[in-house]
Amino acid sequence: MYKLSEVKKKKTITIESLVNKEHEEELEILGFVPGTKATIISESIFSGPITVMLRGARVAIRKFEAEQILVV
Repeated sequence: MYKLSEVKKKKTITIESLVNKEHEEELEILGFVPGTKATIISESIFSGPITVMLRGARVAIRKFEAEQILVV
């Protein structure tokens, strides 16, 4: 298992779980639900956003949010 923030560009992953319950609802509203497949579209350097193709939509999240998502 990896954190979403550790996955390289153009990789397809499956969301396993959300670590921090504090942001769980926000991430689920965006579509980050366990079992969902996603592809990393782009990642910014340093602490910039990560763009993910998720359920047919592009979603950008901050690096610290991506660290709360475990994937396989």
